[in-house]
Amino acid sequence: MTDHLRIAPFAGMRYNTEKVPDLSKVVAPPYDMISREEQDELYERHPMNVVRLILARDGQDASSPDRYRQSAATYRRWKEEKVLVRDDEPAVYAYRQDYEWAGRSFQRLGFIARVALTEFGEGAFPHESTMSGPKADRLNLLTACRANFSAIFSLFSDTGGRIQDRLQAETASPAEIELEDDRGVGHRLWRLSRPEFHSWINEQMRDKQFIIADGHHRYETALEYRRRMRKDPGGFKGDYDYVMMFLAPIESPGLTILPFHRLLDVENAGDVMAKLAKAFDITELPIPEKAAEALDRVKGFLEAQEEGVPALAVYRGGDTCYGLRMKADFDPAPMIRPGTSPQVAALDVTILHQVVFSGLLGLDEPHLLQEGGISFLSRAEDAFVKAESYGNKAVFFLRPTRKEQVWDIAVSGQKMPQKSTNFHPKLTTGLVINEL
Repeated sequence: MTDHLRIAPFAGMRYNTEKVPDLSKVVAPPYDMISREEQDELYERHPMNVVRLILARDGQDASSPDRYRQSAATYRRWKEEKVLVRDDEPAVYAYRQDYEWAGRSFQRLGFIARVALTEFGEGAFPHESTMSGPKADRLNLLTACRANFSAIFSLFSDTGGRIQDRLQAETASPAEIELEDDRGVGHRLWRLSRPEFHSWINEQMRDKQFIIADGHHRYETALEYRRRMRKDPGGFKGDYDYVMMFLAPIESPGLTILPFHRLLDVENAGDVMAKLAKAFDITELPIPEKAAEALDRVKGFLEAQEEGVPALAVYRGGDTCYGLRMKADFDPAPMIRPGTSPQVAALDVTILHQVVFSGLLGLDEPHLLQEGGISFLSRAEDAFVKAESYGNKAVFFLRPTRKEQVWDIAVSGQKMPQKSTNFHPKLTTGLVINEL
């Protein structure tokens, strides 16, 4: 196998704790997980919150050039004022997240480094489709600031646990950064600056493939930026061949995948339930008043369905949700788009988009995606409220995609529909910056 993965340490830009003693005040979720309300709250939380770099506001359209110029000006000022300072020597940064989920405690441990850019299919694999709008947005930001503010989240296979064991040993000492975010997730960062470790991790990773978990748009943006900078009359820098990435083993028990649920405009869909009944056995799920109990009821139905049988749930408001289990005698194949592999066609999310939205409801699913007619909900708790609040809307609940499915589909060169996975917890932004 050819060398697919080159790892390089870097001297990261980080918050100066003499200027910002409490780093929990200045970190933020990934830019695409920040709502307008959360953006406002992060702005108010601290005048040096990283949201001013990754998602600046200027009162104009989100794609306004002023927005990117403002981010670049803020970044320059913070460096000049020593709010952000560069580490003295190159390092690989071990990063651990501690969190609770479904009554259990988890740890996800990996490392942040510069990773050499490769085209997709040459050791780097996307697992889901992307959209043009976010790529243009991130390219504008990268061009203006010439820095990776957020690490791309990728996964590799560490079957024997050799790399994970070494990282555990390297992080036995107290972390250099330790904080807890709004969602109760603990974040710890260690700076590993020994050249011996850098050589070891590069050697261990050199023949590995990786799949992108979160950050598809930013990875494609980095590839495009490199192509453009090769034409730069000012000269091409070797830094442009790399992107900042967090890598964790897919075998980690701390890897949790949740679904993105869908909020769909069904104004032009006619009798939704009658159409769904053609393909699904429908179970009524009375909804308690408390959202948490209602969610438990939906989860209970979905978790009770066996693997391999498509299952969903739909809610349109009121006191009843409906569990959907595909009928044994229904063949979805005629509604599956040509070119869709059997692995992808078997996913609940594919059934939802191609069979339910396009096939049964007769909607133009690609157009809806392009025009925002389908919204993605990372918090299932919000789904009930949104379905009640907006007329002619339906929320479709999904089961999580298994990590084995994600890996197998990605490394075989296939893509899942966009927003097929919701890796939890998200990486926090603001711990370390890679300047190009």
